[in-house]
Amino acid sequence: MFSLFKLCAKDYIASRWWWLLTLTVVLFYGLIPLRWSGCLAFMINGAFLILGCLAGTLFIEDMFKTEATVASLPLKRSMIVQARTLLAGLLILGGGIIIFGFGHFLTAGFPLRPDGLSPFQPLFTIEGAAGYLFVLSFLIALYLPFYFRSGLFKGSLAYFFTLLPLAIVIAGLDKLRVFARLFGRDLLTDEFLREIGLGIVAIFRRAKTALGPVLFLALLVLAVSAFFFLSIRLSTRFYGRREF
Repeated sequence: MFSLFKLCAKDYIASRWWWLLTLTVVLFYGLIPLRWSGCLAFMINGAFLILGCLAGTLFIEDMFKTEATVASLPLKRSMIVQARTLLAGLLILGGGIIIFGFGHFLTAGFPLRPDGLSPFQPLFTIEGAAGYLFVLSFLIALYLPFYFRSGLFKGSLAYFFTLLPLAIVIAGLDKLRVFARLFGRDLLTDEFLREIGLGIVAIFRRAKTALGPVLFLALLVLAVSAFFFLSIRLSTRFYGRREF
């Protein structure tokens, strides 16, 4: 485990200025008065912070060709995969603390809605944080196998074209009414299609109400763990076969 943290520290030392730049951009962007949905903007801002830091780390490694050097060291490739996954998890945790803390700060000065609540208020709940964690974990866990299989450019391109049809399918679920019986109404309501952030929170709120807080959190942890477990298994298999 100590070796995994040493590899993460290596990534931090190489990417710390990029991380600081990304954080600065995110915080300044969050101060801009937004005319569109605050909840959606908040989620995109947080995702940009975490994904931007991870992408910057991978870009620096690709630019200086250090990946081949690290892969030639007397380390198991599975350890390299686990360290990069650990880094992603730490970014999700640290980035979530920063962005949610900053969101609480913004509620003091952000224009309130007619009902007197902050536009970020739906996210400052158990279901809001759960939806945020679930979506980001899924996106990052899905990306890592593409990266370890094909590298930064080809892997990112394949990842994009994989998510594109997935987004189209999700948009069409409301018309197909596939999950209507699970929740007693359409999964993707007009609210979801109009404001994705609020729609995601609404889905997790219904799940928490149906399951209860304890079972809901347990299943959330299980789902996130399953994402990264499968991601590590696939990434290790692909990375072990990759030639440099």
